Amino acid sequence: MSKWKPVKLGEICEIVTGSTPSTLKQEYWDGSFYWVTPAEISDGDYYIERTQRKLTEAGISSAGLRIMPVGTVLLSSRAPIGKVAITAVEMACNQGFKNLICEEKIHNRFLYYFLKNNKHYLNSLGRGATFKEISKSIVCEIEIPLPPLEEQKRIANILDKASNLIDLRKQQLEKMDLLIKSKFIEMFGDPVINPKGWEVKKIADIADVKIGPFGSLLHLEDYVEDGHPLINPSHISNDIITYDSKKTITDEKYEEMKPYHLQINDIVLGRRGEIGRCAIVKQNGFMCGTGSLLIRIKNNYLPIIMQKIISHPSFKGFLKDKSVGVTMDNLNAGTISNLKIFLPPIELQNQFAEFVEQVEKQKAVMQQSLEKMETNHKALMQEYFG
Repeated sequence: MSKWKPVKLGEICEIVTGSTPSTLKQEYWDGSFYWVTPAEISDGDYYIERTQRKLTEAGISSAGLRIMPVGTVLLSSRAPIGKVAITAVEMACNQGFKNLICEEKIHNRFLYYFLKNNKHYLNSLGRGATFKEISKSIVCEIEIPLPPLEEQKRIANILDKASNLIDLRKQQLEKMDLLIKSKFIEMFGDPVINPKGWEVKKIADIADVKIGPFGSLLHLEDYVEDGHPLINPSHISNDIITYDSKKTITDEKYEEMKPYHLQINDIVLGRRGEIGRCAIVKQNGFMCGTGSLLIRIKNNYLPIIMQKIISHPSFKGFLKDKSVGVTMDNLNAGTISNLKIFLPPIELQNQFAEFVEQVEKQKAVMQQSLEKMETNHKALMQEYFG
């Protein structure tokens, strides 16, 4: 892109800011004009066609808002900086945006990808003591290498195709997860209702339950990078453990805290915050964090069955009812130990485990494909905008 002459955004776009009408005046709200905030835009958004709130004509007038046309590139300018989307309908915005109405020289999808690829740069332009923000004048001065319009469209189409392939692969992975959940219900039924009438027992009869170490057992000097990971609720997502390599503990501290070591096939359960978040441990060297519970099965019961029971929506709701806490829901070892779960025949458990294993193998192939697609997409972005 270095062969293309850089042009300032202020020369090829009209920069539009927004504001918020008084929330105390009902006559300004629940009208027919869409009004967007940065919180409504996620990293996966491309077009945005609906907003959570709408304004009346009086609300628009009171705040002096500009209705932005279809195709405007939305750019969040604070809290956080760098969210990007394109309007699919006319809408106004709050003060958290510096939006770009594209003139004939700039293609909006080309600009969208340029901004997406330069999120770190945009953040570096932020100013302010309490929170960083990029001003309208700063956005006007940002330079973009500008190829001819047809070349912009060609680049945007290539990136669209790459993005669509990534989205499709992600959807396929989500469907594989839904397939496992559907199979569980088909074979065992709802874990709270227990419609098949399976025998039930307390978790304490099936597994040992232990709470993570008190925070006072760990000190700042115990933490290192690339040591033994502490598994807290924030490290558990979609039944998978994804630890933070920058918040791990030394070998010495790990050895000192053997009672809290996680073993392969243990279940680690978040005991606070989002109740019911849990995963099966797949490798050694991890330690149960202060915000988690360790569940170690001791009898003829498969970890995958218990993990699917605990993470099922109906059981998560049941756990939430059993939790305690004033500022945050919290579970303790005693509560979990005394909960009752059903005991399907081991033959049926094994059938489900084999099914999950086959699906996971297919998911692994899809995941590798997704990673290659994402690497290719990043390479294209770097080639065009780096």
